[in-house]
Amino acid sequence: MLAYAALRQRQLDFAGARDWLSKAKAVNKSYAPIYVAEAELLEARRRAGKMTRRRAVLEQGLLYDKALLLENDLLTRARIQEAFREFYASYGMLPEAVRVAADYVREAPSVSTYLRDRRDEAQAYASWLRGTAGPSPEAERTLAAQVARKPQHYDLRQQHAEVLATQGKYKEAIATLEEAQRILTAAGTPRPGYMVRLANWHLHLGNPEAARSVLAPLLTGKAKARGEAYLLARVYARLGETEKAMEELRKQPVQDTPAQSADFLYASAKVWESQNELKRARKAYEAALRANPYLYEARQSLAQLLIKKGKTSTTEKLIAEGIDLAYRI
Repeated sequence: MLAYAALRQRQLDFAGARDWLSKAKAVNKSYAPIYVAEAELLEARRRAGKMTRRRAVLEQGLLYDKALLLENDLLTRARIQEAFREFYASYGMLPEAVRVAADYVREAPSVSTYLRDRRDEAQAYASWLRGTAGPSPEAERTLAAQVARKPQHYDLRQQHAEVLATQGKYKEAIATLEEAQRILTAAGTPRPGYMVRLANWHLHLGNPEAARSVLAPLLTGKAKARGEAYLLARVYARLGETEKAMEELRKQPVQDTPAQSADFLYASAKVWESQNELKRARKAYEAALRANPYLYEARQSLAQLLIKKGKTSTTEKLIAEGIDLAYRI
């Protein structure tokens, strides 16, 4: 029945999907995946403009909570927790996402390697959210400890490197990814996502030549950075490759979540700034922060732009707001 509901949902037949979920509840109203499916249906309706964002967030949160209350299977609970925290993060609601992850870490069973890994992933995710929303030595230490235990967990290394970069430790962030990239390259599987991040951090260090060097496979079309379009567009813009940046943005589908909208707006701001369209850049930065106020790099970029324009008091207020938000996570 849930499969039929999912099919109706993909067809945008929301009434039909709701009917199948009602039938599933009639069979077993205590079956937790029904409520996850119902939350996903509400999200689909919100994206289709059938309900408000506020109502969608509130009702989905209640449904995920109910699913967790009903579910006893440990593996299924782990999957629900993961979906729940990623749902909040997609709305730029980082304190809520961290809370869900922290709740799971606190209660997570460790009766198998799989479940211990899910617990560690939740802890890493919470630390990554904290550590990329602003300076957080605690998040950096937590991720460093996990990387020490799992040096060939490459997604974890990326999280650690991104947190190091947020702390302003760009050289350490580069070293962390370069070490892993050497191993991956030797195996014939270098990560394009690493290339984009390394280029970005070289630019922060004022080294565009190194950025271009590490980005060469992407610039020449020998590699594709799937899932990295917004970051890649920002890097292209900073390298003066405006057309490539705009091409990356044009290829992207409609942004479905506030977090995606914020990333798109941030990348657009970088393009406008590279073209010296500073008023447009400022508006795009501000819109990005309205969509996701925890977007630390966008806040820093806007602050730098305001400083150039002599807006000292506005800059101080902007930075103070960011520090306060990060502290509350």
